[in-house]
Amino acid sequence: MDRHHPVGVLLESVPDAAVLVTADKKNACFTCHDLSRPRYDSVRWKSASLFDRLFREESRYKTYFLAMRNDQGQLCQTCH
Repeated sequence: MDRHHPVGVLLESVPDAAVLVTADKKNACFTCHDLSRPRYDSVRWKSASLFDRLFREESRYKTYFLAMRNDQGQLCQTCH
């Protein structure tokens, strides 16, 4: 899992209620991922390169089970 964000990191400030953290203010898998989300959606859920946005239009996109869309970095910005 070296390509994933580290988990179990103590957060200096607790992000808004849009994301979940553990009782001791650490991030966990569920901080960014929500398995109740559908696997695919009709809109992008992660950021894409300019090339992808212009030339790789798809009818469905993976959600990666993210807790919220992150196509403009909104999920990352809740903690960073």
